Amino acid sequence: MLRKFYYLVLSASLIMSCQSNSEQQQEEAAKPITGNYQSVNKDGTIKHHSYYLSLSEDSTAQLITDTQNFKPEIQERGTWKTTGSNITLDLRGIGQKSERIITLEKVQDHLVIKNIDKNDTTVVTLKKTDQLPPSEKELIMWIHPEKKDCVGVGPMKCIQVQYGMEEPVEGEWLLFYSAIEGFDITEGKIAQLKVKRVTRENVPQDASKYQYTLMEKIQEQDLKD
Repeated sequence: MLRKFYYLVLSASLIMSCQSNSEQQQEEAAKPITGNYQSVNKDGTIKHHSYYLSLSEDSTAQLITDTQNFKPEIQERGTWKTTGSNITLDLRGIGQKSERIITLEKVQDHLVIKNIDKNDTTVVTLKKTDQLPPSEKELIMWIHPEKKDCVGVGPMKCIQVQYGMEEPVEGEWLLFYSAIEGFDITEGKIAQLKVKRVTRENVPQDASKYQYTLMEKIQEQDLKD
């Protein structure tokens, strides 16, 4: 008799636990998907290699990838849609024509990406956050001594840059439409700089959203003919 009583109590506890888990899962599923997300490690800490995802109510999406290699973040924009527990991102890099499709799975209050890159099988977990991407970033910039004609607000001269620790590659220089405070080009010399980039607020539409300031001139080398 006593054994039967314990069995009934245990069964009731299991039923209540299942109901509680089911209700919790329903609550998690009912939470809005829109918002900002940041990649985290298994223990909940922020990943060194960071992803920031924004899902808006108008079905637009933005994915920012920061590889923490002294290069600018990769910014992709596009749209998102849901199919069951999955979310599909249709993204295109800023200034690029090619698109890529990323699939996320909603697991409780997290989003999980299993195909972040076709050459990378790493599973990325994104946690909802109120934090925005950092407003400051350190960059390593190589500066070519010769400026090029370019068009910003109007015709102007742009410096040419490459990013990262690697030696610059001829033919891969990029036009840079801003100024670097505290830096002047040395004629005939390629300069390697450490630069602080700060996001500016209330920026006019035709102005750069960033301010760049020289932190350190690492080296200079002669421009090869």
